[in-house]
Amino acid sequence: MNESKAIGDRKGFIGTLDWIIKSINKVLLAIAGVCLVFVVLMIFIDVAGRTFFHFPIPGTSELVECFTSGIAFMGLGVCTMAMQHIKVEVVVEQLPKKAQKFFDILNYLIVIFITFIIAQQSVVQGFLMKTAGTAGYISKIPVYPFYFAVAFAYLLMTLSTVLLILKLFQRKEAVK
Repeated sequence: MNESKAIGDRKGFIGTLDWIIKSINKVLLAIAGVCLVFVVLMIFIDVAGRTFFHFPIPGTSELVECFTSGIAFMGLGVCTMAMQHIKVEVVVEQLPKKAQKFFDILNYLIVIFITFIIAQQSVVQGFLMKTAGTAGYISKIPVYPFYFAVAFAYLLMTLSTVLLILKLFQRKEAVK
């Protein structure tokens, strides 16, 4: 499917959903890249400042910790859509195609359940951190936005997995 097509040109609901999720994933991957560059520069400047000028950047470890969540979690949707997640298929590969599809669907349903719970709990924790006014000890940066970013990333992974299930069923209909 051509990426430059407008949303209205997509083939049905699944095509539109696929385009939306892939577009959001691209943005999140870019954010993760920016976070990675920021973390690397922050650590480099902190170490250089400490080594050569005896002046480290205050709060570096807090900032690195927060932005690492962006690096780690913003790629979940991309990984899911590209089916690059870790999967043990030694036994399932030996089964008939219908059984393999059954186990794929079962696996996806488990992933949807778990990632949705993680997203929901991240939102709960984000609101708790916001209510408590939790912030970095040195940097004073509030931590709740990072919880919401993690929740968003897991929600996108959940939607990506739902899309994979829909595509499995779509393939089944196309074969008939």
